Amino acid sequence: VLNKGFHAASQILPETCGTLNEMKFVFDKELSGGLTDIPQSCSDTSECGDCEQCGASGFCETTCTNGAQCAGSFDVPTRAKSCCPPEKLVDGVCCAYPDGNGKCCDGNGANCCPPDKPIMGRNGTTCYACDQNVAIEVDEKTQKCSRCTNRTYSSAGYGYTGWCKPLTCPEDKPLMSYTGICYICGTTVAQRNVTNWRGDTSTCSQCEENSLANQYCLVCPDSSHMLVQNGKCTCENGYMIDYSNNTSPNTSSSVPVCYSCGSDNLNGIAFHSYNTSVSCSSICSNRIAVNPQTSYYKYCALASCPSGYMHDRYGHCKACTSNQIQVKPSSLTNSCSECNGKMYTSGDYCKKCPTDISSLSESQQIECSAGNS
Repeated sequence: VLNKGFHAASQILPETCGTLNEMKFVFDKELSGGLTDIPQSCSDTSECGDCEQCGASGFCETTCTNGAQCAGSFDVPTRAKSCCPPEKLVDGVCCAYPDGNGKCCDGNGANCCPPDKPIMGRNGTTCYACDQNVAIEVDEKTQKCSRCTNRTYSSAGYGYTGWCKPLTCPEDKPLMSYTGICYICGTTVAQRNVTNWRGDTSTCSQCEENSLANQYCLVCPDSSHMLVQNGKCTCENGYMIDYSNNTSPNTSSSVPVCYSCGSDNLNGIAFHSYNTSVSCSSICSNRIAVNPQTSYYKYCALASCPSGYMHDRYGHCKACTSNQIQVKPSSLTNSCSECNGKMYTSGDYCKKCPTDISSLSESQQIECSAGNS
């Protein structure tokens, strides 16, 4: 024991030193040069650490022999440390399949990465660190998210693609995208869940500046008629939020806009079809829901269009002087009769009645003659 840098206390009374286990040792930093591996006394191996057993002397002893070192697993870092042969040690980590060049591989000799960047991306060439704030896209068949204790696999919902996502984001960047990137509050972040294609309410609610809308945690815009209440983007009375101001609902640039419920707004006010809690009439008493069946959105349309206008398939009020208006399929109207003789039905369209209707079918001629009856 003494050759490890310990020496008996200079004044140990004889009557207190019955056995070696009863002797008290003091650590002399000057003699040991700062040695800190003080032997751990024990009565059972359960009191010892990884790769140790309780020896006959009453102290914990290493079980590693022949140059082996106590090390954690590269592929499963949550596993208890074990004695690792020197030929499998890479930067203090135990690799089941070291490549001899400072990297650890899987059983197929692929996905070779260094211990400080253990996750191999789907492209098969880039390795990522566990704490990198990036989207780590992986192949489900070969992914090794278990190489990081702070990440887990999340499927992309198609093929074999997915991401090694962090379990949580840091306090200064609490918003997590569906690909696993962490952002600061006040950022518009895509949060769709590939199972139900909806956003993560719990994550978005951590930021008062943001509001969950469909697949996105959005920043409430500082715009006309927009209010922010309890961290949610809302509109003042007489206005309704429309999220369809972009060409695609799957873009992170989607932001809500307030539109008037009144007849001064002839367009249908769109809301995402997954948002089943929206009731048109509860927000705008003069509007009803329209489902065009060809869009991610449903629409809150005016219950009736002004004279000289008719509903299209989206619930927009279009002028009867238009050349054609698409109307099918629609939960609101499949008829061109709203235009009172100015339009006739042709497939999925209402087309403008010509001056000479003789070339039209009998039913079409009847539609165009309705305004003269």
